[in-house]
Amino acid sequence: MFFRYQTHKSRPVGKAKLLNRFAILVVAAIKKEIDRTPIKGKGKIKRSIRYKVLPDSILIQSDHPAFYLDTGVKPYTMVYVRNRVIPIELDVLEKPTPKDVRQGVGFRTIKAKPPKHPGYDALDFVKKGVLVARKQFFEEMLEGMLG
Repeated sequence: MFFRYQTHKSRPVGKAKLLNRFAILVVAAIKKEIDRTPIKGKGKIKRSIRYKVLPDSILIQSDHPAFYLDTGVKPYTMVYVRNRVIPIELDVLEKPTPKDVRQGVGFRTIKAKPPKHPGYDALDFVKKGVLVARKQFFEEMLEGMLG
């Protein structure tokens, strides 16, 4: 452990307590990084973040489906929409008529090529948050040891 050389005035700090403090800093930093991203629904994503302290590390979890935006998506062909009826949202000022409701609004992908997903770049809010938290954690530890 990196706190081997302590003065007689300070008490040894347990590993679990240090990991817990680091986890709190990581979660706070990730939430700040999420605020800097252009994604929608930031509040729900931030509320879904949890942490768990393991014996030698921490585990950051989220059950929100948009948390995968951190890793990004490569462009790909959406073969799963081949020959499917896909509803389309219409920006209409009036309510749809009963005939519109019966017929449904949608398009069917014909035997043409399926559409392509454009993909998007990774946002890396977890990686950036961990780097910020690591710096802040070590600054706190140095202050505690020297101060």
